[in-house]
Amino acid sequence: MKKTALLVGGVAAVAAAVYGFLRRKEKHTAEPNDENIDGGVVRHTSKTAPKEIKSNLIIHFSCTISTLDLMDEDDVSGKVYSLEAVLRDGAVRGVYKWHDRFGDGEDYQFRASVRFMRDVYSVLSEFDFAAHNGESYTVSGLPDMYGDALSVVFASGERVYFSDNQNGIIPLDVTKKLVELFEKQTEFLDNKTDSMWCRMNISRSHPEWNKCFNFSVTSDDSGAMCVSGFCIDRNGKEYCIEDELKLSDTSAKKLREMKLDMLPRKRRNIFRFNAADETTRKLCLTYPDGDEKEKELSNDVLEEIFKILLREFIYHTDKDKRE
Repeated sequence: MKKTALLVGGVAAVAAAVYGFLRRKEKHTAEPNDENIDGGVVRHTSKTAPKEIKSNLIIHFSCTISTLDLMDEDDVSGKVYSLEAVLRDGAVRGVYKWHDRFGDGEDYQFRASVRFMRDVYSVLSEFDFAAHNGESYTVSGLPDMYGDALSVVFASGERVYFSDNQNGIIPLDVTKKLVELFEKQTEFLDNKTDSMWCRMNISRSHPEWNKCFNFSVTSDDSGAMCVSGFCIDRNGKEYCIEDELKLSDTSAKKLREMKLDMLPRKRRNIFRFNAADETTRKLCLTYPDGDEKEKELSNDVLEEIFKILLREFIYHTDKDKRE
């Protein structure tokens, strides 16, 4: 019995000694002050992240920048921006998104040449972004992003990453230039004239049934248009056309002259609740490549389109009766 107790005690002592040795070794090899947690704040600094980047060709750029704490700084204030660009197969694919404190925002995707990445690098080079490589500062409990985060991958394999969700690292003038650079690409998309819409869906839902309508208009390469859908005139008469009818050249021309492609994209309402009895308007344009864009639709534009298409419905209905 004593031999067994001594054996167990000896094993325990050896295990304790080994554990203590490993703990001392771990403390010795760990990087000092690598991470400090104090009151919900987490700091991390990589000791191996390079502070100097030799390459100037970016293949992947991604950043989130918040200006929610700014009130009067032109159009960039009061928003959270998400900018991303990837160079692949000789072309750049980009994303430009933003939202404000109320949940409204925009979301674009675009294509650009390699030159775009060189422009991004030129803007970044206006401050020593690599000096912050490997830095991370996180304050827990913040209701939204109030700082910025940057991730850049170069063709050489070099990388830069930093983040701070409370205070911005990227200077305001650099922020403005980055936003402007990405925003210009979206302006090109919305103002292009070589790819007009080939399908239009426009509708209005309303608590009063006689004010509801839904139209679908298609257009071919020659400019000819057809329409289907339903609507109600001011006298309460309903019109419903399931099979497409050809629009007159006059109506088709009027729709094109409205330049619906030029309307701004509809801002996304991420958090706001829509009541079931609320009036809603919707205009969605589809392009030959399958791309869809929902547009901001004012009441004046909606009424003008409604008048054009209602006249066509009335004319064709009366024409069928005459025949």
